[in-house]
Amino acid sequence: MPFKETLEEHQMAGASLRGGLHQQLHLITPAFAKDRACMLGRWIDAHEKTWSSLPAFLHLQVAHASFHTAALIVAIAVEEGRLSDAAALLEPESLFESATELLEVSLQRFQDESSRAICLQGDALSACTHQ
Repeated sequence: MPFKETLEEHQMAGASLRGGLHQQLHLITPAFAKDRACMLGRWIDAHEKTWSSLPAFLHLQVAHASFHTAALIVAIAVEEGRLSDAAALLEPESLFESATELLEVSLQRFQDESSRAICLQGDALSACTHQ
């Protein structure tokens, strides 16, 4: 799984939200609402059985869902024309920025812990030792 690319995908979501705020673009809120609509969300869903015993995977699941929830809150505020509320949610140390940072930390932690994990489940071995 190219985790760097998935992180970039989520950072682009932040840029899209900021663009919607400043240019008053129509945002597709369902895309922000569904944590399985992105590459990382689909990967998490597909590999849940393999990695669910690893605490870092559970943290990654929560961080990823939190990111999408925060993004949805901002997208709804933009769509409703509550631009000052949306702007506040995108400020440094805001809900969205905290969720983004949590996702980054959780992703790094999962990468670190999963690279040390040993799986003894036949086909799952390749998933357990991937990078």
